[in-house]
Amino acid sequence: MKRWIAMAVAGWLLPAAAGAATHLVRPDGSGDFPAIQAAIDAAAPGDSVLLAPGVFRGPGNVDLDFGGKALTVCSQSGDPRDSIIDCEGAARGFNFASGEGRGAVVADLTLTQGAGEPGGAVRCWRGSGPTLRNCIFASNASPLFGGAVCCVL
Repeated sequence: MKRWIAMAVAGWLLPAAAGAATHLVRPDGSGDFPAIQAAIDAAAPGDSVLLAPGVFRGPGNVDLDFGGKALTVCSQSGDPRDSIIDCEGAARGFNFASGEGRGAVVADLTLTQGAGEPGGAVRCWRGSGPTLRNCIFASNASPLFGGAVCCVL
């Protein structure tokens, strides 16, 4: 009986892991998608969006919204100094507002010049609680609170 249960659980878990995809985005738009948001929109839960080395800025690369999905956006190299989201003082990097949980991961990135209100670089609200791991926050500001990150649960 225990063996049957173990096989059933393994059969249920393996397809989910096997179905995860990786999407590469390059700053010049030559990757799998022209911008980070396009990759996030196309990604399924469990997928990863890898950012190639370079600086990402402009529409589709700031004010990023996971749309409630549990997925990972991270640098391709694993070094947060290699992949930079530059909000140019006009936007924030990420806006989590659809109840994202710990499975929504932002990792190994630099977020700079965010100017969201509140949450210069990242705002978490409406019950969202994503995972932010090994990120550098530099030169972000907010006129209210949360110069880099603001989470209101």
